[in-house]
Amino acid sequence: MKKYLAAAIIILLISMTACGQKKTVPAAESTVVSETEAEMSAETAAVETEAAETEAPEAETPETEAPETETPETQMQETETAEETEAQDPGPSGYTNAQIRESQNDMCAAIDEAKAAFGILVIDPKFDGAWPDVQPAIEKSGYGQQYPYLTSLGIESYIETEGKGLICIIPRDMKTSLAVNLVDEDLEVKKVLYRHELAYPLIIRADVDPKEPELMVNAVSGDYQATFYLMSEKGKLLMPNGGGVYDFTR
Repeated sequence: MKKYLAAAIIILLISMTACGQKKTVPAAESTVVSETEAEMSAETAAVETEAAETEAPEAETPETEAPETETPETQMQETETAEETEAQDPGPSGYTNAQIRESQNDMCAAIDEAKAAFGILVIDPKFDGAWPDVQPAIEKSGYGQQYPYLTSLGIESYIETEGKGLICIIPRDMKTSLAVNLVDEDLEVKKVLYRHELAYPLIIRADVDPKEPELMVNAVSGDYQATFYLMSEKGKLLMPNGGGVYDFTR
């Protein structure tokens, strides 16, 4: 009896052990399957990510060109080009700035070579007009073509008296001190028409051939000075004995 009971217990234990093993094995297998599926899912995700990265076009960064900055050399070249163009473009008078500057330099050089303080030019000894008639008179006389600088002088250079005639006064340089006065029969100043320490050229309507001196010009330019009374004889200006004045009149 005891033997049968012991055998039954042994059989029961064996059966229980077998059942426990059956229950454990599926759990292990399930864990392995789960881990396998997870690894497969991770690999699939990695492949999909790699494919997406391969297929997605790279965004191109637009290249922006840096704005060109002007160097001092470039600005100087542009300025020189503009000045050259302006010098070659005819002005209202029909003469270019280059021609006008060259004419001015030539006139001042002639005055300096003559060791004079200023130059004088009789444009029209019988002029009886006003400022609007001045430039036409200069062109008609031929002096505009000979001295284009005269055509650049504006109304600020114009002085008018009651006399008939048109003259131009050209200082030796911009540092010339110049005075233009009306004088009486005793050669005393009765009216100052112009006085400037840094003189500029003047166009004056005045009597070129008066019976008595009416217009006096005083000038000091460096070592040169002159006092000149506007008078003429037989169509020629009477120049001062001491010199100091250069006559441009033909």
